[in-house]
Amino acid sequence: MDEDKFKPDMLIAEALEADEGAADVLEKFGLPCYRCAVADVETIAEGAAGKGLDAGRILAALNSLTKNETRPDGTAPGDEEEPERSSTDEG
Repeated sequence: MDEDKFKPDMLIAEALEADEGAADVLEKFGLPCYRCAVADVETIAEGAAGKGLDAGRILAALNSLTKNETRPDGTAPGDEEEPERSSTDEG
């Protein structure tokens, strides 16, 4: 079985270096942290939690990049619903 390339404890900056499509996926899910200095110290899971996002869905979409399952619009098969946000998310 293939091991996932993207993991919850991976720094956002590492994810960006791992695949050129990662920035588009992060943006799609409302995680624009890749554009700021926090990307060098914050993990994917920490960034997702800080925005009230589901890290599992983000990781699934990122890992689909490496399996060539991502569509041109950044979505993966079976990912038709909008990303869930917490009721405290104002952004």
